[in-house]
Amino acid sequence: MILPAFDNAEEGPTGFGYGTVSVSDLGRIKMAGGLGDAHSIKQGTTVSKHGVWPLYVPLYAQLSQVVTNISNNVVKTNKESQGSLVGWMTFATNTPAGKTHRAPQGDLVWTKNGWTNDFYPDGFTNELSVLGSRHIAPIKDSGVRVMDMTNGLLVLAEGNLPEPFTNSVFLSTNSVLSSPLPNANTTKPALSAKFGVLKGAFIHPANNAKPTKFFGAILQDYNYGRGYFAGTNETGSVRLDPE
Repeated sequence: MILPAFDNAEEGPTGFGYGTVSVSDLGRIKMAGGLGDAHSIKQGTTVSKHGVWPLYVPLYAQLSQVVTNISNNVVKTNKESQGSLVGWMTFATNTPAGKTHRAPQGDLVWTKNGWTNDFYPDGFTNELSVLGSRHIAPIKDSGVRVMDMTNGLLVLAEGNLPEPFTNSVFLSTNSVLSSPLPNANTTKPALSAKFGVLKGAFIHPANNAKPTKFFGAILQDYNYGRGYFAGTNETGSVRLDPE
């Protein structure tokens, strides 16, 4: 699933969050991924008897110490979350993509209460509609690509970049994603055909010429990939589309 972020970098993260979701025959859900501000997320829960997924992830944990016994100098460490990702999700026919696959859908509220790290110290609240897609891994050596794409474009934008980086990419018949060199800031993309995870690295001019990693996922029903990367004090977006 993809979690859209802010359209305006001055309001909040412009990177796309993502999550990989598995549901067992007994209705047990495992979700893991990352938000558009480069904060990791995960949850383990179960589908309710009404078929609803209660998604709740506490975010931005901070530790504080409290003296509970002055005479014995007993100190207790408390863990408090400074934000959350919360909402009700369903597994419904993915009609926006014109497909019949059941995929996670729903509206979430993503909240960050003020300063927690170097990214967006003023905090924010964002209401977002999740885009989901069932992922089917292609059979090995079948010649079927994980996306309906041979040549594509990988665009990195915002995230303290002076201008977007646009790279041509190639998806081989065994679903290996590559970008011919030379390209914009030696971008090296990769794609997991089994799980639909998009990742890679590039040289960010503001990050002391060190490799900057990016993360995301592809949605087969929509035939594109989205993700995020971390700049110096804001995050940026990653877009993978057929050319």
